[in-house]
Amino acid sequence: MKNIVTLTTLALLLIAGCASKGNKQAYTVQLVTPLQIKFSSVSPDEIGDIRIRDKSYSQIAMTKDRNPTIMVQNYREYTKAFENGYRIIHTPNSDTTLAYIKARDRLLDYLERAKPPEKSFIINVEATNLDLLTVRLFAPYLYPLDEDRHGVVSRWIIGEGLVPLDEKDLSSTFRHKILAKEFRLEEVSRYRLDIVNGSKRFRLVEKARADFNGDGIEDILVYASYHVEGMPSSWRKYTYTLLTRTSPDSKFERIHEQPDKELILWSGK
Repeated sequence: MKNIVTLTTLALLLIAGCASKGNKQAYTVQLVTPLQIKFSSVSPDEIGDIRIRDKSYSQIAMTKDRNPTIMVQNYREYTKAFENGYRIIHTPNSDTTLAYIKARDRLLDYLERAKPPEKSFIINVEATNLDLLTVRLFAPYLYPLDEDRHGVVSRWIIGEGLVPLDEKDLSSTFRHKILAKEFRLEEVSRYRLDIVNGSKRFRLVEKARADFNGDGIEDILVYASYHVEGMPSSWRKYTYTLLTRTSPDSKFERIHEQPDKELILWSGK
């Protein structure tokens, strides 16, 4: 193989190979947890079939008029049933199970588009680099939302209450906030970062590296989540998103190339 794209062992491993001149570029994808698919490799052309075979631990019950109740285990099954008029029978776990299978499908979406990058500014650069991560990237996951100001991201200042973040706050790095004792660093490793700010516990986990948006530059697929103290310990909001750098001197930028919808998930799934 001529080109290799490595994906972290926490999620996916993509090995890309260029075929001989004149042939279509081909690459093989090796799947690791958390997809938990019962085979080790697949080509992008087979990903549609993977969506059929990929099953969640939990099932979602759906009903339609007098028709028998059906059980769905992946997003394709859910979408097909929904389009045919079926609706979820809500249970305490149905919303989280749906979020989980949506997330698995979103990972497959990224995997299907993953290509070997033509250039990279993240070689030997960790996604958890505190000097390259800025508040702007994940402000709603790090700070409270002021509902009186229609959900504006704000910080709590003694004597003033909630005050909207300014440009200085947004451009500050994680390291600066930690040194200023505004953030508390709980854990940092090559692939995972845990930070606490007041009642919010933020987590960032690297999942994969490749060119995911077709611009030729290597990106990092990350899982970002937060949990609010006082909520059930297993509840968190999260999203999958892309980080990249466009020059050797730039900080991380976030690529909003998919609708950035927060999902609700029971941790541990």
